[in-house]
Amino acid sequence: MDKICGYSTGHSRCDPGAEGINGIKEYPLNVALTDLLGRFILSGGSWVRTDLEFEDDPYPDYLVKTILRCNTLKVDIAVELHHNFVSNPKVRGGQTIYWDTSKQGHILAELVSQNINMALTNVVGPLGAAVGFQKTIPITEYGYAMRDYKSIAQIGRRLGFLRRTNMPAIIIEPGFLSNENDVKLVQDKRLEIATGIYRGIQQYINQL
Repeated sequence: MDKICGYSTGHSRCDPGAEGINGIKEYPLNVALTDLLGRFILSGGSWVRTDLEFEDDPYPDYLVKTILRCNTLKVDIAVELHHNFVSNPKVRGGQTIYWDTSKQGHILAELVSQNINMALTNVVGPLGAAVGFQKTIPITEYGYAMRDYKSIAQIGRRLGFLRRTNMPAIIIEPGFLSNENDVKLVQDKRLEIATGIYRGIQQYINQL
């Protein structure tokens, strides 16, 4: 039986997310990455975009409906794409976030992170790997309740996707829109980032 990857764009037109340096908006970047990822055909499985009908909905409607769509369709994994932001412009690096009690979510997050790093190392050299470009971040129940993960923007608004889905789920943050180097990387190397995400998901699916 084919395995299904449910993938979605973080935020909506009514709730565009973070605004980074030079006024750059998160939502259009999320859409661009989602659209690029959607062009890949997963070997032995299929893609279902779970937010497509909710792009014009306000928060929290689009998030609630996206989670419900994932659960109703019973997708095997759920992936949501974002871009990060913090007040400190020196903070940089990608993050793949998973719920800490989800063993399979952790495995999926590690595979995606590893493959993004490999894809980027081929084009930006060892420096990309040296700064730990893409890391996995576990979110605990305490962290969700206390909002103590200060390096992740708007944690309370995003992590319902991890908490309320019935399958292994991850949130991918390829970089910080508050950091000039990250902004350049997520724009110029979007194809490589999407390739890494695709390969990581493919490896995970092939293990099921």
